[in-house]
Amino acid sequence: MKQLMLTGLLAIDPSALGEPVPEVVDRSNERIGDVAIVKIRGPLDRHASASLDSYDAIAARFDEACESDARTIVLRIHSPGGVVFGCFDGARDLRARADKSGKRLIAFVDGQACSAAYAYACAAHMIVAPMASVVGSIGVLDVRVDQSALDKAMGLRFEYVTSGALKSYGHAHVPVTDAEIAAKQEIVNSMAAVFFGLVADMRGKPAKHFQGLQAKVMHGPEAKAAGLVDRVQTFDELLASLASQGATMSKYAEARAALEEAAKGDDEEAKRAQRALAAMDEEKDESAESEDDEEKDESAESEDDEEKDESAASAATAATAAVSSGTVSASTAGGLAARVNELGAEVAQLKRSNESSERRTFLASRPDLSKDLLKVLDGKPLAEVKAIVNAIPKAKAPKHAASAATVGGTRGEGQGDAGGETAGTEFDAVDAAMGVRALASIGTKREGDTVILGAPVARKKGA
Repeated sequence: MKQLMLTGLLAIDPSALGEPVPEVVDRSNERIGDVAIVKIRGPLDRHASASLDSYDAIAARFDEACESDARTIVLRIHSPGGVVFGCFDGARDLRARADKSGKRLIAFVDGQACSAAYAYACAAHMIVAPMASVVGSIGVLDVRVDQSALDKAMGLRFEYVTSGALKSYGHAHVPVTDAEIAAKQEIVNSMAAVFFGLVADMRGKPAKHFQGLQAKVMHGPEAKAAGLVDRVQTFDELLASLASQGATMSKYAEARAALEEAAKGDDEEAKRAQRALAAMDEEKDESAESEDDEEKDESAESEDDEEKDESAASAATAATAAVSSGTVSASTAGGLAARVNELGAEVAQLKRSNESSERRTFLASRPDLSKDLLKVLDGKPLAEVKAIVNAIPKAKAPKHAASAATVGGTRGEGQGDAGGETAGTEFDAVDAAMGVRALASIGTKREGDTVILGAPVARKKGA
């Protein structure tokens, strides 16, 4: 083995510098089912090296995976990082190639994915790390060796004849100066900004979030909490989940092929199959979307509720027709029907959520409504609530601050006239909306802390 001696601008966990590097490492691709595995192993250089992995070599292995018939590519990473040059462009290129090939790209942290290696992990659509793994060290460093004191002790003297005052910056035999450090710091900051921008683009968080981590190295669960990884799983658990998804996709492929065949023509059965295909096209990969659910715009989704509901019903009808005609097996249609039911449940839940939000917004627009009326409206269908409230004229705002501070009256007689006209108008409207011709109020009296309800008392309209 030899020691790792990288120089210049680096994106690496600094603890790896000077560590031994194995001279022979197997980095050939593997294939497990529908998954192509591309290994990234050891420190990273820009071009091919005898003992180091390189961005050029990774690109070549990745091309091989893209050309395969694998559905998914997994980057299996165990690396402290490496040189800056070529890293950030290489990571973006991997994402672009994966998208172009139509393959899902997942990064698995097989021990360590730090600095430049984490940049490559960010190329993936999802990052998975087990409990016993470390990620992070997001940043750039430059190593400056000054051995001028050693030269002097050994009786050595070095003179550099340069064409500019800055030309000798960085040489080990030239004493380091504050001006040189400031110049290097400017370059490091500039390169680090590019790094933060890459991670921000791929991970969907502001660059300042990653800059604020101060190049911290984290283990699996902590990294997930900080937004550096998406799941905490072992490699076997990841493969099992991908195999399960692959089996489901195979059933859909079989169902889709049958529906495409049934969709040929212009009869009613063909039209149902066409609608079912449209519904399948609208479905998205749930596992890729799960982390984004909270960020979706509910108002935009509500516009699609009725279309999804209709498509789901059409898909169920078409699936039944396809089984009856013998073009789809019962088991395949069952898988499709199950997904249709899930979609229908999602749509129903979304409708309830949207109606609840609309109800709150609507009632908030009428702060003049009394608490008694709001209790009456609670639980009624939104359409009925709107009909009742719209029939109630809005109360006039008080003219003076003193009036605004006055406590309004309740429905009971003998408790003051403040608010009585508004309350009476409200409940008259409720009566009318509910088909009640006359409404009685309840007389009350108080004995200490106890309120006693008396006999009904006739109430005139508007009282």
